[in-house]
Amino acid sequence: NIHFITGMFGFGLLVGTKAYFTYEKKVGKIAFCWSIGAFLQCTSIMNQGISLGQGPVDGISSRFAKNLFSLMMKYTWLIVKKAKEGSLSFLALAATMYSLFLTIQIIIEAFTDKNE
Repeated sequence: NIHFITGMFGFGLLVGTKAYFTYEKKVGKIAFCWSIGAFLQCTSIMNQGISLGQGPVDGISSRFAKNLFSLMMKYTWLIVKKAKEGSLSFLALAATMYSLFLTIQIIIEAFTDKNE
């Protein structure tokens, strides 16, 4: 399930970034690089599985996407389409987008504070 996989990816990246910001310099950079390496390896494996698909079922191809990026784009499109149908779905999408904005803003502030 795509929710489980993205949750696991997010958890792995969260562990790496937590170590980076907690231990800083040497240990933090090592943990962050391990986290990124594991994330990229898992993404590579996922891309191969997605591109192969499940195989034909009753003579019909059951491949949903060519890679993880196109699968996520399809999934995002479905979420936006669903958000147009109801106010709660729209509010959920708006809260998610605001959360992403705040996350990016905090990351930018953390890097600019260290450079000063």
